[in-house]
Amino acid sequence: KNADVAAIDTAMAELNAAWQAASQDIYAQRCQQARAVAEQALIAQLGAHVTGPLPKQLVAGNYFAEQRQFNLRMQANSVNFDQYLEVQGQTVEEFRAWLHAEAERKLRSRMGLLLVAQKEELWPTEAEVDDELAHWDAKRDGEHTFASNDRRRAAQRIASSRAAAFILAHSTLTPPPAEATVLKAENR
Repeated sequence: KNADVAAIDTAMAELNAAWQAASQDIYAQRCQQARAVAEQALIAQLGAHVTGPLPKQLVAGNYFAEQRQFNLRMQANSVNFDQYLEVQGQTVEEFRAWLHAEAERKLRSRMGLLLVAQKEELWPTEAEVDDELAHWDAKRDGEHTFASNDRRRAAQRIASSRAAAFILAHSTLTPPPAEATVLKAENR
């Protein structure tokens, strides 16, 4: 009988250890996701501080790129546009206005990153751009176009990445607690 109790105690201890490890893994994943969302939101806020007129051609191109990304997400999730509008409670006109505003905000955020890179002298050297071009990835970077255009895109990508890192390093984002705090509901 004591052997049965010992076996049960051992099994319970193993189960508890597995539960603790799974809980810690889930907490770490959630913390990583929350940090990524917070970092994206912080960079997105930059767009609100980039004011002034934007070239119409640039805005239009960005709008169509956002529209394409939206359509790809819809296809990937097997949702049609009418279903989306119904769930969102939007008309086509409201959706277009939202998408235009979103595309402009993202464009202003990207421009803001380039301005930060310029102000903080974070632009890459010619050698760094050459190295980036040597490791061109068509899936990540798109197809090659003209050499001067590819150089510009590579330089902007490096500068934007450095500016984002600079902004995050100088932000007030704080890390989460090392361990999750579990609050238990009180019986009333």
